[in-house]
Amino acid sequence: MNFFEHQDRARSNSRRMVFLFIIAVVLIVLAVNLAVGMLFFSFFEFGAHEMQHMKLNASMKAHGIVSLITLLVIGGASWYRMSKLRSGGDMVAVGMGGTWVDPDSTDPALRRLCNVVEEMSVASGLPTPHIYVLEAEKGINAFAAGYTPEDAAVAVSRGALDQLNRDELQGVIAHEFTHILNGDMRMNIRMMGILYGILAISVIGRGLLHSGGRRKSFISNRKQGGGGPILGLGLMLVGYIGVFFGRLIKASVSRQREYLADACAVQFTRNPDGIGGALKKIAGYSSGSQLKAADREEVSHMLFATGQSFWFSMLATHPPIEERIKAIDPRFRPEDLERRASADTAKNQRSGIHGAFASSSDPWAFLTGKNENVAASAFSAAVTQDVETPDPEHLDHAVQVVSAIPDALLDAARSRSEVLALFPALFLAREKDMRALQMGKVEEMLNLKFAEKVELLTKEAEKMHPLLTLPLTDLAFSALRQLDAPYGKRLVALLEAMVAMDGKVTVFEYCLVRLLKRRLAEAQTPNRKPEGARCRGAQCREALVNIFSVLAWQGHESETLARRAFLAGISRMLPMDVPLYEVPVNWERNLDMALEVLDGLDFVTKGELVQALLVTASHDGRLSLEEAELLRMICACLHIPVPPVLPELVA
Repeated sequence: MNFFEHQDRARSNSRRMVFLFIIAVVLIVLAVNLAVGMLFFSFFEFGAHEMQHMKLNASMKAHGIVSLITLLVIGGASWYRMSKLRSGGDMVAVGMGGTWVDPDSTDPALRRLCNVVEEMSVASGLPTPHIYVLEAEKGINAFAAGYTPEDAAVAVSRGALDQLNRDELQGVIAHEFTHILNGDMRMNIRMMGILYGILAISVIGRGLLHSGGRRKSFISNRKQGGGGPILGLGLMLVGYIGVFFGRLIKASVSRQREYLADACAVQFTRNPDGIGGALKKIAGYSSGSQLKAADREEVSHMLFATGQSFWFSMLATHPPIEERIKAIDPRFRPEDLERRASADTAKNQRSGIHGAFASSSDPWAFLTGKNENVAASAFSAAVTQDVETPDPEHLDHAVQVVSAIPDALLDAARSRSEVLALFPALFLAREKDMRALQMGKVEEMLNLKFAEKVELLTKEAEKMHPLLTLPLTDLAFSALRQLDAPYGKRLVALLEAMVAMDGKVTVFEYCLVRLLKRRLAEAQTPNRKPEGARCRGAQCREALVNIFSVLAWQGHESETLARRAFLAGISRMLPMDVPLYEVPVNWERNLDMALEVLDGLDFVTKGELVQALLVTASHDGRLSLEEAELLRMICACLHIPVPPVLPELVA
């Protein structure tokens, strides 16, 4: 199952989960009506004629009112919880007691964690998530939370930092990145809201039960017509029945995803001893994976391992730890498991802190001395790679990519105080007069202090290979998210002005600014609906014509070659209605519309679109690294993460 199929399956699972929860809510409404009805008729005595009259006249109205109130309570509580979670993964991490980790932290353990997360981000083609440490948690655990990769947060317990070595920590982080890539996070965070609404019924019932207990005796209450305790007990039981079935549904889905994430982590890191060693340490460690946070049950389906004990295995959100270990290491025997003591802690902390990005003596070796082309099959494999067997070479390549970025630029990408100066430095023109005009705009829209920093970073940016721009942007996004929204909008406006000044906007520059603008918007409003509507009919056809014509025009020297490349690609998407090629006019506006419309495609069709775009880009028999990076940029604008494409000699 490739990325696109898995995303489509995730959406299907979300719809199925909503359907099942609706059934649970309906059953709760019926149960509440039953409890209220029994209470009503047990406290009032009616004759036969009066009973029939009550059944006909009062029953329908009463049950209607009770049903409406129940739905309002469940819906209101869910809406309240979802509104609290609207800020995305950060809210979940902070609610669990997480402490935000500064990307430029120099603490050895935190630096190691940041390095591992950055490697995974570059290797998977995702923006770097915010990182949190659960300082109060001694158990070995972690989770990823958020609606989209743009607002994602990865949290790791202090126990995991202290007890795991670098390979084991990398395995855990790879597991969590699988959940980000597979689209599991959005469903996870929605589950939190829905279950909160169902639990509200039991909370109200508990309140009524306790308030009634402070009155007179039950018999006295009955004579006075006070049924609060009985109603409270009934609502509490009904509420917990709903919670039971909700947890059961949540657990059944979560267990299936954990096996997949474990397998992906093994293939991604090419090291079964990484995640396998982490699971073995959990099994042998005195604190295991247990958490103490009050909200641990609410996020149980997000965790790397079980955060609390379940008396009933059907409610466990994760498979038994021994079964997960055996799936990775079939030779494992529980009797061979030895408890891991804290004696390894110092060794674990030293492992991989320095040289986390170690590579060859020449960090530029992977970009030089080669024909800078990519086999089209390499890009195709990067896009459609099997989710269960991702290419581990991308992780090795990510280490080299980060090593090749100049230290000054990397430090700026990790710093909240300098990240604003980084992006203008990447867009400054080389021509002296134009650069002076652009720097004047920087001083106007930022300030003189940032302008001076931009000048310094520009010198380093000129030394950097252009193909490192997109990975650097991914790394800088975590620090950029920390800034207030007005700063992000001001930065995007500045970059748009700088790009437009010389009148020579490249497609790569355009896509980079658009990608940054979209990511910032989604990070600031994580739970908003996508802007792109469903792509249908004439509007979809026009969008396809625009994006294929721009790509063909950008990557081929003559109009004849561009026309052939255009027809070769678009015929795959519109086989029965192949349009004619026209040289793009107002391509920026047209491409803007095309990307917005095509983002509304389902993920399976997006996969077909990317393959067709690849046909157009490589129609001349070669795919330059620049063309491959442009395709990656277009894919990112369509919410399709593509790993860095590995340079290869074209046969």
